[in-house]
Amino acid sequence: HYMTTLDINEDAPGTPIVLTHGAGAGLGFGVFTFEHMATLGGEKRRVLAVDWLGQANSSRPSFPPELRLRRCARVHPA
Repeated sequence: HYMTTLDINEDAPGTPIVLTHGAGAGLGFGVFTFEHMATLGGEKRRVLAVDWLGQANSSRPSFPPELRLRRCARVHPA
């Protein structure tokens, strides 16, 4: 399995800005803010971004069918 990552200004000093995301567009929306974050406060900053497994260009591991059935069994209609 693999996770898609992005590393901007990897040689910049200081603490990097690390971006993670929930479900949805992932890095798709973040791409418009990377350059701004990479120069936050007028200084060169390192920015690291990660697409979780199953998101965007990261691999999509299979979910074991027996776990899917167990999870669905716990859902009851209202």
